Amino acid sequence: MNEYFNKLIMYHEIHKLSRNDWSKSRIASFLVINRRAVNKYLQMDQDQYIEYLDKQKTRKKELQDYEAFVKIKLEKYPDTSSAQMHDWLKEHYEYFPNVSEKTVFNFAMDKAGTQHP
Repeated sequence: MNEYFNKLIMYHEIHKLSRNDWSKSRIASFLVINRRAVNKYLQMDQDQYIEYLDKQKTRKKELQDYEAFVKIKLEKYPDTSSAQMHDWLKEHYEYFPNVSEKTVFNFAMDKAGTQHP
């Protein structure tokens, strides 16, 4: 199954659980997602959610310009922490943007093809 289809299933599962009187916190805990995301998705109809997913696919990632560097480092050092990757990026690029380690973690997980919460 592809990621797009999985996200649609999750959207419908959120709405189904909500109709069954599950609280937003319980839904979030059950699906292992953020409670605010549950709230946001419950406020969208299906067309709005599909439009949201389409926008997510086409937006530029803040660290996209550093993709080759991150991939090379991950191939050479697959167990690199996000803190280490963040430090390497700041050392090698004078104008590296001020982003959190979590942003670097998410970007590295995406480039490594790993699922993350």
